[in-house]
Amino acid sequence: PIAQGHGLREARPLPILAPSGAVLGTFTLYYRERRLPGPQEEAALALLANTASLVIGQRHEAQERQAAEHRSRAILESMSEGFIALDPAWRITYANGAAEAVTRRRREELVGAQFWDLFAQMRGSAQERALRRTAQERTRSRIEAYDDAQNRWFEINSFPMEASGSETGGLALY
Repeated sequence: PIAQGHGLREARPLPILAPSGAVLGTFTLYYRERRLPGPQEEAALALLANTASLVIGQRHEAQERQAAEHRSRAILESMSEGFIALDPAWRITYANGAAEAVTRRRREELVGAQFWDLFAQMRGSAQERALRRTAQERTRSRIEAYDDAQNRWFEINSFPMEASGSETGGLALY
């Protein structure tokens, strides 16, 4: 009824399909006369529907990825233990609130810093060797470290993190 009110007499709809087969929407060609679409119009319609499917799918994946990151951060922030993530170059990429308390450093000072620069007292120690072995051999380890400034011992658990693609991931410390 609406299309006819604008002088349109024929329509060729094509569903926009998700990879799962779910219908996301449709693209429709309208004609003022009754006729079938030609091969070029069919190809253009198919291309548009496929492109829309890819764009919608990418947006959906990005939303899912953001939601998963949000859930992960909420979990890490709820931990009572300090948690620090390191990239393969030993740069701190994440520190939770408890890590701020344990290290007595603000998150802004931790994130982006080189681990061995911030914790220079560990250089040359058995703890450094154990952490580097964990990173190289991609195994878990548990070490104890004494902090003179805080006059206390810390237990540090480390495990390798996976990276995307063929890259080697960093380490997680808690």
